[in-house]
Amino acid sequence: MAAAAGGAGGGKKPGEGRGAPRAARLPAREWMSVVDGKVGAALPESGVRDAAGRARDGAVRVATWNVLADGLAQESGFVHVTPSALSWETRCGQVVDGVVEADADIVLLQEVNHFEDSLEPAFARLCGMAGRFLPKASSPCAKFGFPSDGSCVLWRADRFEAVDGAEVQFCDLGEADGARGADHSQRALVVVLREIRAAAPSSADEGGDPAADAAGVGGARVVIAVSTHLKASSKPTRNARRLSQMRQLLAALGPIAESYPGASIVLGADLNEAPLADGGGVYEAATEASALDLASAYGPGGPSTEPEYSTYAHWPWGWNVVMIDYVLYSRPTLKPVSVLRIPLPDEVGRHGIPSRAYPSDHFLLAAEFKFLDGKGPA
Repeated sequence: MAAAAGGAGGGKKPGEGRGAPRAARLPAREWMSVVDGKVGAALPESGVRDAAGRARDGAVRVATWNVLADGLAQESGFVHVTPSALSWETRCGQVVDGVVEADADIVLLQEVNHFEDSLEPAFARLCGMAGRFLPKASSPCAKFGFPSDGSCVLWRADRFEAVDGAEVQFCDLGEADGARGADHSQRALVVVLREIRAAAPSSADEGGDPAADAAGVGGARVVIAVSTHLKASSKPTRNARRLSQMRQLLAALGPIAESYPGASIVLGADLNEAPLADGGGVYEAATEASALDLASAYGPGGPSTEPEYSTYAHWPWGWNVVMIDYVLYSRPTLKPVSVLRIPLPDEVGRHGIPSRAYPSDHFLLAAEFKFLDGKGPA
């Protein structure tokens, strides 16, 4: 989501303002099975595993969400939403509730601000999660007097530990020589997570090489978790910029993946582009033209099987109902087994999102994967 023109404002921490309206509880959403490359029927409640069950069965749940930054919510012209519903005081609890209810092992968020003062402590307390945050190089939120927004990666601290990471700064590249030019506002955050396997002694305990354990050689799974938000706007120049950003990200992930043989990759992204967008190519670059062999959990049969939308926003210039958010994963190491259902139009309401019931102009997406490494439970 890109910021629209508007007046400056001052961002408050949750709880500073008195009399903030009570946020509505997020509507319930079912988990849908993924079988033979197709999203199928809703799973019965007994078929939805909790965190302990996923760890036992060699599965992992990943969520991604553009949560709509404080500042952009108020300054982007959501004319059909009451100002109180757009305040961070109202939306913060809903964002936290959404992540808690998704019950994911790894969470990849975009348009995050208030990470240290609100979200990080809440996720640590309620979900037992640790996390890292990377602000944009130049956030539009700061222009409105709010904290800079960016991307974050969160993980269950009782299942994973961070062993490595990287920050990918997107920039202009020369068409002929690839020379580095001006930096973009957008970045990508990469965190390398190693599964904690309490029963297995580390290489260091046996007099071996701790680096081998960090790479997963000692039996622990490694997941390369990535969160990013590519450039917004439908202008042709923006299409080219998004494609360049994706190619830069894939190029940066290549050496990281080589350093951790057999590691899985999960990428939560607001690509700001539909899977079959004219003049785009970002989806294709990520899923078809990359040696990393990535696929989309919500489009297991390719771009034509993606949902119709992940954002359902009513802007001043009209409706924006399109699929632009994705949970991408490495095909050789992971297999999607279920995804969280996207709300139907009649559940969204006639004015779209954000709304009193939905705190962002994007829906939270989540997918559960089965590891294909045959290593068994942690």
